[in-house]
Amino acid sequence: MSSAPGAQGSRLRCVAGSLQQIDEVRSGASYASQNDLCVHFGLGKVTKADRIEIRWPSGQVDALKNVESNQCVYVEEGMGIVRKVSFPPK
Repeated sequence: MSSAPGAQGSRLRCVAGSLQQIDEVRSGASYASQNDLCVHFGLGKVTKADRIEIRWPSGQVDALKNVESNQCVYVEEGMGIVRKVSFPPK
């Protein structure tokens, strides 16, 4: 998932079968550094995430269902996925 600077502090939970992962959008990790604002979930051989839950800093919660793997999705608060970019097959 790719996020805008306003998404900093958002917490995401990805569920794919029995696999659950949690991550957060962070900007700086230490002095004079910048983190990538994208959140990455590794699904292994799983072909889709059953559910991705986003808890935005505003308190709103958005849920994305059946999100295919091997792509980057752009999400806007309250609007869901606004753009997808698929990765080329290996």
